[in-house]
Amino acid sequence: MELDVLAFGETLIAHIPVLRREAETLTPEPETARRLVRATVARAWRGRPVGEHGDIRSWLGDIMRKEHADTIRFGERRSFMAPPAQA
Repeated sequence: MELDVLAFGETLIAHIPVLRREAETLTPEPETARRLVRATVARAWRGRPVGEHGDIRSWLGDIMRKEHADTIRFGERRSFMAPPAQA
């Protein structure tokens, strides 16, 4: 079981460059793209599949597009796990 978690983590890390490129097509701002990648990886880790991963690249792309759509839909209330505004 531990090996599956490690293998999934390694696979997820290997896909970060692809996620960065996709994020840059969704948003022109580099910081927003970085936050989108970070949120996608976190969401993928929380929802990691058990057993066979299947086509992880398309699964990660789906997660990223949903994360981006959620941010557009909900605005600043849910902005890629943005840190709280400083007072």
